[in-house]
Amino acid sequence: MKNIIVITWIALFASSAYAQTWPSKPVKFFVAGAPGSAPDIIARLVGERLTRIWGEQVIVDNRVGAAGNIGTQAAARAPADGHNFLFGQAAPLALNQHTFKNMPFDVERDFVPVVSMGLSPMMVAVNPALPAKTLPELIALAKADPGKVSFATSGAKNIPHLTGELINQRARVKMFHIPYKIGSQGSADTVSGQVQVYIDGVPPVSVHMKGERLRVLAVSSARRLPNFPDIPAVAETLPGYSFGGWFAIMAPAGTSPEVLARVNRDVNTVIRQPDIAERLLQFGIYEPGGTPEQLAQFIKSERENYGNAVRAAGILPE
Repeated sequence: MKNIIVITWIALFASSAYAQTWPSKPVKFFVAGAPGSAPDIIARLVGERLTRIWGEQVIVDNRVGAAGNIGTQAAARAPADGHNFLFGQAAPLALNQHTFKNMPFDVERDFVPVVSMGLSPMMVAVNPALPAKTLPELIALAKADPGKVSFATSGAKNIPHLTGELINQRARVKMFHIPYKIGSQGSADTVSGQVQVYIDGVPPVSVHMKGERLRVLAVSSARRLPNFPDIPAVAETLPGYSFGGWFAIMAPAGTSPEVLARVNRDVNTVIRQPDIAERLLQFGIYEPGGTPEQLAQFIKSERENYGNAVRAAGILPE
């Protein structure tokens, strides 16, 4: 009995001592996105402040490809030494399991949640010449002319695509999807009138609100956005609708709980700083922060949400 108590005490002491000396070297954020992408920008923004707090450099390691799976896999295989984290996004953490037959990692087995980095809702916009000034009017137009209303996105099987397909399913209409390799091409064709609807995140859509190049009809979040209070939520027309992307910091399974708690605490501190909070809003990121337990529950519900959207769109895993 005494030996068990001594061993337990030594383990607790060692763990506490490790947390006090952490970090002992640069901390790496794996980002499954290219330099200049939304997750990259946010990771660098927050990482710069964490560098000041921790006294060690936060390094962003960009790994691009396979809808985020390559970067996420790299993080899953990184040592769980408290110095490797995934600055992850919705697709590889909750969506891709429904669109890929074989996943190179298991989110529940290979990662532990650290902290939410916020929601990234979509905007539904139309060409101003389209005779639809509200989402109900767009739905009515699509019902009156089945298959004639098209919506552009930055690709197939991604969050913007499924945002549109879920509207189709809930509203019982069939807007025709046109995927583009680059989102800016889709928005340009919508501005020119070749496509009627464009769906994407807040930053790429909101820039077209100036000069009224696009008319934004709705946001895909459950509620109106604080910096766009005049734009209705889709849920105001289709009750219960809530869809979009999000970001989260995860750690390789086996990472010290004390380090996880430290990272959660410090990230929550950083995102509450007024200038950081304002920058996140500018990048279309809302409601960041919270506990690891809240993030775990959220990811679980989002896997189900995305699965329903994939099935509604008739998408099969490849």
